[in-house]
Amino acid sequence: MQKMASLANSELTPSATAKNTTILDAFLAVLKLGSGLISGSVGLIADGTDATMDTVEAVLVWLGIKYHKENLSTMLVIFGLFIASISILFDSVTHILATLAGNAEPITMPYLVISVEGIAILSAIFLFYYQRFVGKVSNSLTLISQSVDSKNHIFIGTSVIIGAV
Repeated sequence: MQKMASLANSELTPSATAKNTTILDAFLAVLKLGSGLISGSVGLIADGTDATMDTVEAVLVWLGIKYHKENLSTMLVIFGLFIASISILFDSVTHILATLAGNAEPITMPYLVISVEGIAILSAIFLFYYQRFVGKVSNSLTLISQSVDSKNHIFIGTSVIIGAV
């Protein structure tokens, strides 16, 4: 039991949390982009693009923690969130205008979109609590700011599901 407890404790460090976040974000980016391209879901492609940006940010966080440059990585994450928000806003407005003009292609596999976003929402809930807990315990502003982004993915995933329905 002590061996399992020490294994769990090793995953509750800022470095391990950043590494695990990077791996999960990369998996979600591939899953969302691939499924978005197969289904033709613009919302899923946009979310996949955001997940790709999250993967880059997670790598920056991991490096910032590893090399004791958390303030720099926090600033880069905040800047990345700002850029991702602007790009998704632009992409959303462009596709809404295309839909209103009657030029949008319908999605072909709404159940795929709903399934992938369901997995992404569950992952975002896990990441939110995991990053927030480790961030608060270790006083890591970088992990706490990442947890805010993870919480935002719950709303994004829900919006994509609503769009697919």
